[in-house]
Amino acid sequence: MLSGGEQTALFLKLTTILIPMGMYFLLLGVLNSRRHPQLLTGRRDFTLLLGAFSPMVILPVLSALAAPAWVGAAVVVGVLAIAGALAPRSGRWVIYNLPADQARQVVRGALEGLGVAFTEAPGGFLVGEALRVQVSAFGLLRNVSLHMTGLDEALQGRLCQAIAADLLRRPAETCPATVAMMLAAMVFPVPGGP
Repeated sequence: MLSGGEQTALFLKLTTILIPMGMYFLLLGVLNSRRHPQLLTGRRDFTLLLGAFSPMVILPVLSALAAPAWVGAAVVVGVLAIAGALAPRSGRWVIYNLPADQARQVVRGALEGLGVAFTEAPGGFLVGEALRVQVSAFGLLRNVSLHMTGLDEALQGRLCQAIAADLLRRPAETCPATVAMMLAAMVFPVPGGP
């Protein structure tokens, strides 16, 4: 049987691991239940994912090594800083709550609206000889990743603005997986909980 102090320590260890994950699921649920599809940079998406799951790996290792709590917090902050530095800088976006076929329509319309000559290719669009806009989907959540290679930053920026403008006019439907994420977020402990 665990003493009161051991129970408190166990509870604190579990919550420091589960709170970020619960917040991540809550954020995914919110992003996927908005009235319009949401566009995030690949950098933000990567940082959110790493921020949620890095405590699950780092904190147990530090606990096994008997490192003090401040060391664990410093390591998590360091990992997030490194992730921010290594995360994709440009050319990658994630559209939440939009089926792949509609995402292709949005990208096609944005390219046409900018007057860019393109051809459709498997998995995306070709702009010129070596330029590519790749569209890949995660069907369960109706999320789409966009990866642009060979496009200059100015064209990428204009394309992103055109895509974002289209998404603001496009209604989104909440998918069943969103409800599951919101329920999962409620299962995880919250700050100030019992």
